[in-house]
Amino acid sequence: MALEWQAMLSRDKALAKAEIARTTGISRARVTQIMNLLGLPKGILAHVLSLTTSDDLCQFSERNLRNILAMKNTAARLTAFRQLRQQCLQ
Repeated sequence: MALEWQAMLSRDKALAKAEIARTTGISRARVTQIMNLLGLPKGILAHVLSLTTSDDLCQFSERNLRNILAMKNTAARLTAFRQLRQQCLQ
């Protein structure tokens, strides 16, 4: 969703997150929460986007990804993501 919304915002400069929220029936704050996930390191985003089944998604919940995003730097984010992947494989 975040990638789709980002593309919409890029194409239509007059479009705002508030309008996306109205058309999708969620709050603007929720739209922002989802779009903030695009701030994850590119390697993490690429991995998550490559997953195709719910089994593959395992523990890569939005909440877990937001927790990773809240970490101070890219190295910490990547380490936490690797740990999450390891937990998923067990």
